[in-house]
Amino acid sequence: MAQIVTTNTRPQFATVRYKVMDAPARQEEASGEVKVRPVPRSALKSAVTHVNTQPVPAGKTISDADILVVGGRGLQKEADLDMIRELAALLMDVHGQHEHRFLMEPKYHMQFLDAFGGAEHQAILAQTAQAYQAFITNHRAYARLVKENERKNRRLEELRADLAVMKKAHLKPGEEESLTQERDRLRHGEKIRSALSAAESALSAGSEEGGGVVSAWRGATQALHGIAGLAPEYQAIEERMESLGYEIEEVAYDLSRLRDAN
Repeated sequence: MAQIVTTNTRPQFATVRYKVMDAPARQEEASGEVKVRPVPRSALKSAVTHVNTQPVPAGKTISDADILVVGGRGLQKEADLDMIRELAALLMDVHGQHEHRFLMEPKYHMQFLDAFGGAEHQAILAQTAQAYQAFITNHRAYARLVKENERKNRRLEELRADLAVMKKAHLKPGEEESLTQERDRLRHGEKIRSALSAAESALSAGSEEGGGVVSAWRGATQALHGIAGLAPEYQAIEERMESLGYEIEEVAYDLSRLRDAN
């Protein structure tokens, strides 16, 4: 739907394109009412004032022209009309009209001179055109090489800057692995502390009140101590229990130390 807005007067108008909406069904019986409204003559007076009449002299119109060169909406600026004018001039000269315009254009003078040259002159023209094409090809290749060299130079500067940064960092062999481990340890610091605390508590927390693995080990050791002298196998298992207790105490100590370090 298209809309035309009148900002200074009312009512406003809207136009609907053909077949945008379906036609209503025909009604055989009329149901509308026609009302006649009087219109004052002052409202019918035109606001347009006739100033002058200028007759158009008789002459050729576009209907009489053999060729029409028309520019459409693609012409956005005045400079775009130059191509249209050049095309129009060439078309008129092809059909034998306005030859003086073509002859007066300086950019075509060299073509006229070359057209009057003999076979030797035409051969030189062909060689010149071939040499020019070779020059253009080589010039484009040279331009590509220059751009490629510029890209390489920029890449070298980036690498030199990266190398300078790495030298200032004083990196050592294997340092990346240790730094990665340190990063992971810091990233999961809370998780590590929680796990160490839970393990240390399970081993030693509440040992005085009878809780924890250390407390259970001590109870088991005391129970075996009373029967160790009755048989060699009882003494052997008591010794194994004592060795196990020392290992448990060392593990609990290491867990406490690691927890405090984190």
